[in-house]
Amino acid sequence: MFKKKTYRDVADLVRHECDDPAFAADLESHIRERQLVRRLFALRCARGLSQKDIADKMGCTQGRISKLEASKDEDLRFGDIQAYAKALGLSTILGLEPGMSAVARVKFHHACIKKDVDALAKLATKDERIAEGVSRFFNEAAFNFLMVLLDGTKQLLAEVQPFGVCVEIVGPDIQSCEQGESSGRTETKTRKRPNRKRKREAAIG
Repeated sequence: MFKKKTYRDVADLVRHECDDPAFAADLESHIRERQLVRRLFALRCARGLSQKDIADKMGCTQGRISKLEASKDEDLRFGDIQAYAKALGLSTILGLEPGMSAVARVKFHHACIKKDVDALAKLATKDERIAEGVSRFFNEAAFNFLMVLLDGTKQLLAEVQPFGVCVEIVGPDIQSCEQGESSGRTETKTRKRPNRKRKREAAIG
């Protein structure tokens, strides 16, 4: 029985199955040059919108949308990207950073998250039920973000892990939950890990 071979994408399939290396290389180059265009096309299809639907929302002809979707990423104008995204019900964020580092990207996404969090908090002032839902979401998001930092801390060298993040889960015990005796809300607390090195030095002194 033959094992079915799987491929990551079309480029991977052509790379392994095509006898013409030049054609495979040309296809890979073509795909790399159209990553944003392909993403916009996929988003349009996922929303069940036609090129004419996008054209009507952008106030242009269908031919212009067809030309845009056939372009390379480098040929797109930012205004067209912004208008296309708006027609899809999406917003566009432009970031300018010289060789954006991991730290810079985290700070950038932090600013984006803060903007959305502030918008949710403002929305929550209009209705009690909305406020309750937003509050629950904030608790969940805080826990998930802390777990991301905790996972990152575990990847650090053992010598510096004590300076990382420590997460404690505080809430009703499992038995009480199973018996339905507690309706308390599970909370997440953080504290700084103790500086074990200093404690050892103090003990020696």
